[in-house]
Amino acid sequence: APLTTLGHWQREVETWTDMNCVLYTGSAQDREVIRQTEFWYDSRGTATSAARGQRVKFTALLVSYETLLKEQSMLQRIHFAAAVFDEAHKLKGATSSTRAAAEALRVDWKLLLTGTPIQNNLGELW
Repeated sequence: APLTTLGHWQREVETWTDMNCVLYTGSAQDREVIRQTEFWYDSRGTATSAARGQRVKFTALLVSYETLLKEQSMLQRIHFAAAVFDEAHKLKGATSSTRAAAEALRVDWKLLLTGTPIQNNLGELW
């Protein structure tokens, strides 16, 4: 989602669900702290910083398109059950780097949200 909407999404998730919602944004140092403290459980259910073979702590991860581009190699290691892309018209264009990063995620199910689904032609849709 765009950075400007992430706070709203976090409030809505926390208001209407019991999901462990993590807002993954900020500087590289901020994101490192979030990864170290909010991302992983080890096999005993203890929080850990290593990703190898461990399960994620969060139920919902909120990421801006800018952070998706910066962290795509790390995010591609996580298997997501679902991904919701707000303002999905920002992913249009077959050569868009943001679109490529979104398509490269390991996701079972994707939902694209936009108020302007087709601006020019059907080729803009995935």
